[in-house]
Amino acid sequence: MPEISQAWLALIGAVLGGSGLKIMESWLNKSKVRDDAASAFRTELRDEVKNLRDELRKVETDLDNWRAKYYELMEQFLKVKAELDAALRNATEDFAQPSEVVSKIPPA
Repeated sequence: MPEISQAWLALIGAVLGGSGLKIMESWLNKSKVRDDAASAFRTELRDEVKNLRDELRKVETDLDNWRAKYYELMEQFLKVKAELDAALRNATEDFAQPSEVVSKIPPA
């Protein structure tokens, strides 16, 4: 068997040692990559939750504005309805008593 010189042994040892180190390093860094991916995912979810909360606040504000407009319009509607009922009541009373209606008409 031929003798391998010290230089060749050192070279083969360096290559095998370097490649062994790289394999170990990649194996150990897999968990770090997974942790980084999980951390990025959590950050993305936090941002999404924050955006959804902001959107919810905006929608709640819009809802409050629409609710206020609804109650304002309902109040106006009830007021106009009451006025209409009163006017119809007065009109029916006037037509129920035609002599008074005729006396209220000014002569021509």
